[in-house]
Amino acid sequence: MATVLFWTTIVTGAAGLWASSLNNAPGYVWIAAIIIGVATLSLGLTIREAKIDLLSPSVIFSLVWAIIFGIRPLLMASTGDTSLRDTYNFPAQLVNVELLALVGQLSFFGGVLLARDRTVSLTEERKVRRPLRFGQVVFLVLGAAGSVLGFQASLGGTSAYVYYLPLVLVPLANISLLSWLRSKNAGDIALCLVASAIFAMRFSLTGQRAFVLYLLLSLAAIFLLEKKRSPRLGTAVAAGAVLLVGVFYTLEVQRSELRGGARLEAELSAQAILGTLFQGGTTEMAPSMSALLATEGYLWQQRHGETLYTVLVHWVPSALWEGKPKTYDEDLYSRMFPEHYAVDKANTQFSVLGDFYSDSGWLGVGIGLGVMGYGLQAFYLTARSRRSDFVMLAYAATPALLLTTFRGNLALNFGIALFLVFPLFVMTRRADV
Repeated sequence: MATVLFWTTIVTGAAGLWASSLNNAPGYVWIAAIIIGVATLSLGLTIREAKIDLLSPSVIFSLVWAIIFGIRPLLMASTGDTSLRDTYNFPAQLVNVELLALVGQLSFFGGVLLARDRTVSLTEERKVRRPLRFGQVVFLVLGAAGSVLGFQASLGGTSAYVYYLPLVLVPLANISLLSWLRSKNAGDIALCLVASAIFAMRFSLTGQRAFVLYLLLSLAAIFLLEKKRSPRLGTAVAAGAVLLVGVFYTLEVQRSELRGGARLEAELSAQAILGTLFQGGTTEMAPSMSALLATEGYLWQQRHGETLYTVLVHWVPSALWEGKPKTYDEDLYSRMFPEHYAVDKANTQFSVLGDFYSDSGWLGVGIGLGVMGYGLQAFYLTARSRRSDFVMLAYAATPALLLTTFRGNLALNFGIALFLVFPLFVMTRRADV
């Protein structure tokens, strides 16, 4: 505990000194420094014997929150650029944005702490039950067909059901890997490799970073959960650096060129890679939220129950529902960036804060993120208990999915989760194998 507090003080102090070095430092940078300190404290408490539990929801949340509501705002203040895509600028709202982020952060960790009181006994007995081979072959065919059908239209827009269909290859690869780890059956590892190869070719060629992470991180999660391991801190940092260069940066270059945007020079320098991550569109949640707060009352209104409603109706096809209402973020994006919206409906991200704030304001943020923290921690404890292979397989896709959920919106990510979890019902021999 003393070591954790020491490093938390060092990191928070460094962030505070950086803030104080800025001329006329705006108020939001001090809150950003506190957010970084709280995230550091949370991360430190998960480290045991130089090992870090990368699958823990609190670790994932801490890393994401520290970047988008800690480091990004400090960089915005140091450069003087608080705009959203060089088009809209609402710096006066950034203090409230950071306060909302801090309230959400504390609520999330409060929920995690409450869930840690749950007692989930571990089980050592692992019975070898291979997944249904017929189900594996069916989803391999479906995923391969979706890859072919959606590839040409992936950038110009296509049916969401076709576009996301290759995601069924992820649970196929996961369940095949788990079966191979236990039985060493050649058929399982062959299916895992074939499914992974098809999936990687489908989305790496079009620069879909998040989808590639769904595959890579879920396979790693299966291995860690099955072997009951946590990586050493040095190994985790090295793996993160490889992912940052091999997945994030190179696929960002690929996607930019395919979409006809300004060509990015593939300069493998720390400044280029970190600059793309910390100052690009990937982490623009703080300025996006400032635009959300600034336009409340005349571009949009709070709608109680909005979060649950959009999650339930998001995947109803628009062809079957004329005039289907847009989610809050899609609606605002279509108004603020109509030219971009006409070409690509992938909108600017407001973070999960936007979901809860658009529903019930500050109270929604506090309750929503608290419930998320509790639910995710309880889910993780059940998965780690190894009492249910289905739960373990379902949780394996969660760490990567949380990266897009925390910085994106709930409705879209719940829809994606269906493609990652539902195939497990078909491929397992029973619900709890």
